[in-house]
Amino acid sequence: MLEEIYKLKKLTSTRIAKALNESVRNVVSLFKMYTKAGIHIKPDIDIKALGVKHQIVIVDRYVPNATLVSRASHQIFRFIRSISYILPRSSMIVFETSECESVSYEYYCIESTVRSRPEPVMLFKAADGKYTEIFQKSLPDPIPIPLARRGRFDWYDLEILKVVSREPWIKLKNLAKRLGIKEKNLLKHIPHAENFITGYRIAKIDRLREDSAISYLVSVEYDQPRYLCSRVVRHPFVISCGECTEKRALVYAASPANVSPLFINFVRRLADESGAHIEKIFSGCHKCLLATTIGSKSTGEFVPKEGWQRPDIEGIIKSLIKNGFLIPA
Repeated sequence: MLEEIYKLKKLTSTRIAKALNESVRNVVSLFKMYTKAGIHIKPDIDIKALGVKHQIVIVDRYVPNATLVSRASHQIFRFIRSISYILPRSSMIVFETSECESVSYEYYCIESTVRSRPEPVMLFKAADGKYTEIFQKSLPDPIPIPLARRGRFDWYDLEILKVVSREPWIKLKNLAKRLGIKEKNLLKHIPHAENFITGYRIAKIDRLREDSAISYLVSVEYDQPRYLCSRVVRHPFVISCGECTEKRALVYAASPANVSPLFINFVRRLADESGAHIEKIFSGCHKCLLATTIGSKSTGEFVPKEGWQRPDIEGIIKSLIKNGFLIPA
C-alpha cells in the first residue's frame, strides 16, 4: 500500500482510502505502523507550485558561527532557510526566493524538489540499521512523480497542509473540527491544497537520523534531471533530489560513516548507468544544520511568497560575515 500512497495526491486518510479502495482503518493503521517503526510519512510539498525556488550558495573559506547562528539568525535574515558546514572549510547557505540571483560565489538554482520514496524492503532495512544489506539489493525501478499544479491558495489551504503534514493519518471529519469549519466547506479547500503536493514521501527515519554522520550534496549533469530524481529517491539514504536549471540535478543524502564508501560507489554507479556526469560531491556533518528560518517545521515548505522581492544575496552574505554569523575557517 505504501508504494501506491507515494504516488497519491490525496490528503487525509478518508480520501486516500477512497482512492485505494481500502478501509479508512487500514490506511490509518498503516501510517501508525510505520510511525511506530520510526518511519515518518508526510505529503511532499512542491516548492515550484508555490512560486518558490531554492538557491544554494557555497561560501568558501568561511564557516558558520554555531553559537550566533543557532540563537538569532532566524530573527534577522528571513530569506535564509539554512546554513550548514561543508568540509573542509566552507559553508552552504540555502535561500528561499522567487527568482535566483547570479552571485560571485558558487551557486545552484533549484526549480523543484522530489523527496525520499524508498522501496519498503530497503526502507525497513534502514530503519533496522541493516545498512550493508541495503547495497546488496539492486535499486528498484523509478517511481512516477506526479506534477504539482500552481494555483491560488489561501489561509485554509495552508493550514490543511500544515495539519496533514503533522498527522497524515487524520480523517476528514477530524480535520474539519481541527480547523473549525464544516466538512462540506473543507471539501472545497482540499482540492486546492492537493494541487501543491506531488504525493507522499519519507520525512524521517529515526534510526538513520541517529546514526548518520556524513551528509552529501552531489551535483549531477544530466539531460533528464527529473528522471534521475525519480530513480535516486528510491534509495533510503537520499533525502531529496532537486531539479536545477541548466540540466542539472542536486542530490542531498545522509549516510552512516561506516557505509559511506558504499553509498558513494552507488551514486557513481547510478550516474554511469544513466549516462550522467557527476560534477561535484560536497560532504559535511549531517548534524550540523545551524539555522532553519522560514516555513513550517513539519514540512519546511508552504509559506506564501506572493509579492516577495528577490533577496540581495551578496548583501546578505556580507552582512553575515560582518555580524559574525560566518567566520574565517
